[in-house]
This record gives sequence, structure tokens and C-alpha cells, in this order.
Amino acid sequence: MPVYKCTITTSDGYALSKTIVADSVSAVKERVAQEGNFLVEARRSAGDSSFFSFSSVKTLKPKKFISFNHEFSVLLRSGMPIVTALDTLMHNENNQRFQSLLNEIRTDISNGESLSSAFSKHEHIFSPMYAAALKAGESNGTVPQSIFKYIEYLKRAQSIKQKIKAASIYPAILTIASLFVVTFLLIFVVPAITSSFSDSGTELPFITQMLLTASGFIKDKFLWIGLTLLICWILSRMFQKSEDGKKILHKMVLHLPYTGNLVKAYAVSRFTSTLSSLLASGFTLNSAITTSAGLVSNQHIKSLIMDVVDEVEKGESFSAGLKKSGVFPDLAVSMIVAGEQSGSLEEILMELAQLYENDVENGLTAMTSMIEPVLMIMMGFVIGFIVLALYMPIFQMAGTI
Repeated sequence: MPVYKCTITTSDGYALSKTIVADSVSAVKERVAQEGNFLVEARRSAGDSSFFSFSSVKTLKPKKFISFNHEFSVLLRSGMPIVTALDTLMHNENNQRFQSLLNEIRTDISNGESLSSAFSKHEHIFSPMYAAALKAGESNGTVPQSIFKYIEYLKRAQSIKQKIKAASIYPAILTIASLFVVTFLLIFVVPAITSSFSDSGTELPFITQMLLTASGFIKDKFLWIGLTLLICWILSRMFQKSEDGKKILHKMVLHLPYTGNLVKAYAVSRFTSTLSSLLASGFTLNSAITTSAGLVSNQHIKSLIMDVVDEVEKGESFSAGLKKSGVFPDLAVSMIVAGEQSGSLEEILMELAQLYENDVENGLTAMTSMIEPVLMIMMGFVIGFIVLALYMPIFQMAGTI
């Protein structure tokens, strides 16, 4: 039986991740609804609850998903009927599993189902947001334009994710390489060089003695140090995955200098971009806020946004709820107030998303350029300390000759 990784919004406003075993996405949605919760997203896991069962299509990579929808929107914009467009896409599709899924969608549409209804049956591939975009396009006859807008939103979200990954990979590699070099020097190089100093019987300088002590400790306790670090890593991962741990860590991150502002800017850009797309697709404000909040990764910000839903249900305006929660910067709240008053909330939200996406990009560029020299200076300091500690006894012995 398939396994689904789900993002769920509870009835009391909390968003959480949960793994559910069910026959289909519809069964997952029904089970979540029975528990009084709202399903934001359900993605089929690579695993399966049965050893001998095989999944059809697990998920599509973002690049593949964007490519498919780009071709689909181009074919529809050229005036080609939906069924014919799907036939063309199936003919050019190399992935047999995805081809089979498209054939199911084509059959449903041929039997009289709407485009949005046929795609919504496969929510592990086509999210509720995607189905909503199709439904909005069907209502006003602009399906190709709705698909194009959705893939533009997806491209922006994917672009910012890739930039965050790229900004974090280099410092991580540099840090790991530095630790490896220092550990190698302390375990193999330092003992080999300093053994001649010990045989000479001369009194070693203080920093050399410190280096020898550190080298001996790491060499003798290497396995214990490695085991301790592994246990700490496992415990930290368990803490990060727990709901309470996530809330504590995510709240702490927001108070970190510089990084906290970047995390908040990324959350605001992701939320406003999703909210704008959902409102344009015909979602009500409350359901759009709830769904958009489910896609915000920071649990603390997510819970504050969910408080806004309660305020809106009580009759408060969206901007007033945001101002009370304190989750958005004053500039963003002011722009949303202007959007509500002028009736152009969707456009204002998209402008906000682009504004904060630019802030995130500039912040990542600045942080990367700042981290690199800091790490290099720290590495230079450590290597310099080791070299100085090794050469001082040589200078000392040379002075006594």
C-alpha cells in the first residue's frame, strides 16, 4: 500500500508533517478530514508499506514538472484540444509510468470529467494549488494562461531554493575540508615531527606542549570522539524532527543576527507569492492563507500566520491580523493595507514576493562573500598556530647551539 508524506493544518491552526499509509490521495484526504484537519499537500513517498508492492509514479522533479506544463500550455495556447495535446505529450514521453498516468487523465477527460478534476486525482504529482489554478482557468476560459502563471510561480520558488542551497554548499564544503586537514595534521603529522623534540630532552615551549596535548588526546580518543559526535548528531536530528524541537529551533533562528532577517524574508516571499497565486485561482482568503501557511518551513512563523486566520474569521481585516501577529515587517503590512483599500491585493502580494525574493538573493550573496574570508582567516589562524608550535622548538634549539 502506498505511503504518503503529508503537510496538514490542524483544526486549532497548527501545521505539521505526517506520514500516512493509504490506497490513494483521496483516501488520505478523507482520513485527514475525518480527523477534523485540512490536507495542504500529499506526496507519495519513495517507500511502500508492502515489500512486494511497486508504486506507479512517485513524484516528478521540479524541472520535469515545469517542462511538462510549459509544453502543455504551449499546445493549448496554439488552439489544440486538451485530449489531442495529452496524446502529443504521451507520444513524446519517455517515462512509461508518467505516460501511463497521463493516459489515465486523458481517459477521464474523454469520459466527461473536467481538466482540474482529472488532474486532482493524482495529488502526489499535481498539488491542490495546481488543480485550483486549472479550475480557475476553466471558469474563465484561460487554462493556458493559468498554467503559465503557475509554472512561473514554481520557477520563482525553485530559483530561490537553489540559491539558498548554493549559498550553503560552499561554506559547508570549506568547513568540512578544514576540519579534515586539521585532524590529519594533529593525528599523523604533528606526532611524527615532535617525536624528535621529545628525544632531545629539551624543554618545549608552552604552545608546543598545548599542541602535543591536543594531538595526543585526539589520537588516543579518536573513536570515542567520533562516537560522541555521531550520538550528538543523531540526538540533534531527533530533536529537530520533533514538533516541540522544531518550534524551539525555528524561533531561535529568527533571533540570530543577519540570518534571522534572511529566514523571515524568505518566509514572507514564499507566503505572499503562494497567497497571490491562490487568490488568483479563486481560493477564499481564509483557505488561501491556511494553504499558504502550510508551505512556510519555519514553524514559528507558520503558527503566527495561522493566528491571522483566527483574526480574519473574527471579522478583522487581513492586514490588521498581520500587524497584530508581528510576523510581517511594517513595510509589507503597509503595502497590504494599500492593496486591500484599492482592491488589488493579489498584485500587491506578488510585488511583495518579488521585493523580498530580491532581499533574500542580495542577502545570500552578501553572506556568502562574508563567510568565505571569515572561514579562510580561521583556517589560516589554526594552520599558523600549528606551524608556529612546530617551528618554535627548532628556533629554540638553534639558539642554544
